[in-house]
Amino acid sequence: MTPGNSDLDRGRRFLTRFGLLCLWIALGVGLVGALFYTKAYNFLDILGISFQTIRPLHLLAGTAWMYLGGLAVVTYFWSSDTRRESSRAAGALKFFIWTWVLGALVVVVTLLLKIYGGREYFFASEPASVLFWVGWGVLAIGFTRDCPEVPGPKPAYLWMWFTSLGLFTYAFVETHVFLLPYFKAHPIRDMAVEWKSYGTLVGSFNLLVYGALAYLGHRLNPARDYSRSRMAFALFIVGVLNSFTNYGHHTFHLPQSLIVKWTSFVISMSEIAILAKVAYDVLGIARRLRDGKPWDGVTWLLAATTTWTFVGLTLSIVISVPPVNALVHGTLVVAGHAMSSMVGIDTMGLLAVLGWIHLQDHAGRVTLSRFGIALFNIGAMIIWSSFMTVGISDSLDRWQAGILPSRSLWPGWFPYAFLLGGLSVFAGVARLTWSWFLPVPKREAADAQAHSPGESQAAPY
Repeated sequence: MTPGNSDLDRGRRFLTRFGLLCLWIALGVGLVGALFYTKAYNFLDILGISFQTIRPLHLLAGTAWMYLGGLAVVTYFWSSDTRRESSRAAGALKFFIWTWVLGALVVVVTLLLKIYGGREYFFASEPASVLFWVGWGVLAIGFTRDCPEVPGPKPAYLWMWFTSLGLFTYAFVETHVFLLPYFKAHPIRDMAVEWKSYGTLVGSFNLLVYGALAYLGHRLNPARDYSRSRMAFALFIVGVLNSFTNYGHHTFHLPQSLIVKWTSFVISMSEIAILAKVAYDVLGIARRLRDGKPWDGVTWLLAATTTWTFVGLTLSIVISVPPVNALVHGTLVVAGHAMSSMVGIDTMGLLAVLGWIHLQDHAGRVTLSRFGIALFNIGAMIIWSSFMTVGISDSLDRWQAGILPSRSLWPGWFPYAFLLGGLSVFAGVARLTWSWFLPVPKREAADAQAHSPGESQAAPY
């Protein structure tokens, strides 16, 4: 391993731990947020803990986990699959880490001081945004100019990763146009552009995750090379198109051009083709289960990712139908949609890839906790089912009343189901990932370096 790549490897390990810390914070703060639905609300109020502080910290930490975890996989590829020095990329990564750590500290301080950005997502304060954007820009330039050589046509995961770098660079600026006087004077335009930029930013970290999964597919089965298949590139094209249009189901209620609404609807419906492929993969998982062969942790995480993709895609397509959207908009159905995407698909997928990397770092001498994976999935299903039950009930009340806006109510069991599911998710993730924070023993690190990059410790499903 060359000196530049050694620096990249150290940076990759830091990114993994930084990302996992953000994930733990997001889940822990989410648990505190769940307490606001219980009788503990008054106690939290006495302690000075406000939902207005908890919510943005939960969302920003969860989003940071997506980017940091995805970039950790990108950096692993840069450091382990190349044999030339990557000093420019290593320097860019170091700068990125410093700016994002500083930006994270700025976010925490501003929220503790009860200084709020006032936006739905992706914004805490101007200084933090400048740090995040500058750090990302330097990283994008460094990684683009120091791109590793790969034999043959460029695989889909490289297309996904480089597109992600560009999407964030553009969309993060677009997210801040509300600071301009024009958008302050035109709130409807502001809301439309706000959700458009959010869709593109979500697309940017989705492509990081999809690229990571395509890369893992290549490493688990180099002979088949999924990363250069038609399906991988079809997912890439649909993912990019959706990055610019999937915000539509959030803005059907706004007075926009019909061309915008129909474009969003048609592209959202194109996901039915992907849904059919995912459904076929789910059937493949069922067939593998009947074989009776034991699965390792990575395979279980990949199977869970596929199953959650089926759930998330189905829900995404349904709520993109305008009449249905009018009923569920603003209810917990939409929260369930977001949760199935960010937790069930993105987080589960990232943990599968990072878990595989963890096995490579330890030369296959460790295992992934299947108990932790089970806890994680059980908790996620409890939360998702609770959200969907309450959200559908609200939607039916809205249909019967025929009045907008409608009020959201939740039954007495909901807070406890929410809290139980959150505890299960947190415990599962903690059980699965706590050892990933620990340094790799020198003997295992030496054995890992002796292995060929093409070798694998897990079998694809």
